[in-house]
Amino acid sequence: MIMTAFVITNTSGIAIGLFCSVLWLWLLRRIRPRIKISSKIAEKVDPELGPSRFYIKISNLRRRAAVDLQIELVTLHLKQASNGEIYAKTMIPIQNALPFVLPGRDADCIYGHVLRLAIRHDLRAELANGEATIVQLRIYARDELSGMGRVFEKRYTDPETDLIQGAFSPGETYEIH
Repeated sequence: MIMTAFVITNTSGIAIGLFCSVLWLWLLRRIRPRIKISSKIAEKVDPELGPSRFYIKISNLRRRAAVDLQIELVTLHLKQASNGEIYAKTMIPIQNALPFVLPGRDADCIYGHVLRLAIRHDLRAELANGEATIVQLRIYARDELSGMGRVFEKRYTDPETDLIQGAFSPGETYEIH
């Protein structure tokens, strides 16, 4: 009888601890930023502006702003090293990577949480360089309220499917027309 009460007490303590841990992890997941990155890159060809310009669209999916944005666009080239293969990283400048805050979704502002990153570098030539070339976009953002951060990453490898001529439709849609 005493042993049964002891087992029930310990089991309920373990179950409550497990429930609280799962609840805490779920809450932590809810207070981190969520940013969506377009799966395609829009290529805008304008003879008046000179060479093609490329655009990547990102949007904040949370109501709170994503702060301390750090945006990095790199090409990764597969190189031979003495002990195998490695990726050599080359930075690509982003024309408008200055905003350090990506506002949250708001009922008053329809498009405020969407940002188009403009790139003047010739991504088509980079991706056509070989099978071992990858263009990678990496974004680090923190939640404005909790301070919890997260890294978002998207890789583009195929110039035929990842680069589409046109411009992004306005708003939250990621269609290129």
